[in-house]
Amino acid sequence: MYKDLSLLLSLQSWTETPLLHWISIFASKYLILFFAVIIAFLGFGKHRKKNRVYAYTAAWAALLALGSSLVIGFLMRRPRPFTLPSVITRIEPPLTQYSLPSSHSAIAFAIASSLALANPWLGAIGFLLAILIAFARVAVGVHFPTDVLAGAALGIASSLFVHWYRLYFLPKSMRKKK
Repeated sequence: MYKDLSLLLSLQSWTETPLLHWISIFASKYLILFFAVIIAFLGFGKHRKKNRVYAYTAAWAALLALGSSLVIGFLMRRPRPFTLPSVITRIEPPLTQYSLPSSHSAIAFAIASSLALANPWLGAIGFLLAILIAFARVAVGVHFPTDVLAGAALGIASSLFVHWYRLYFLPKSMRKKK
């Protein structure tokens, strides 16, 4: 807990400049929506039929990661960092009161790893954005570093599970890239 708190406080002090402060708030609150745009671009629209399977996989992985993170958070009941006296929150308090694991990180890493399975370049961009989201969630004071690491692991595991399920349990007609 001490290492978690010291990393959080050092990241908050590093992002005190106005530009980094604004970037951390923007990335923490809104960058997750960019992933929805990437999925829509990947799977829907003209000439995108072959990638539609990967868009569905990313969407299902994100939903699995979100549901799993909410259940685990309810079971673990770890309080958020801004409840401690030395930590400030830079955004309004989140809807859920529990911190472990980070749902934003779980969703972002689930989508990033699904994108990596579809296209390595898109996956690299996805992982960079997911890492930025994870750092921002710590910088604004709503998660400890271990919360975002647990969210990242959960997101990647969710993506791999959905990909594995699609490859081995769906009927062949639904597995193919069309």
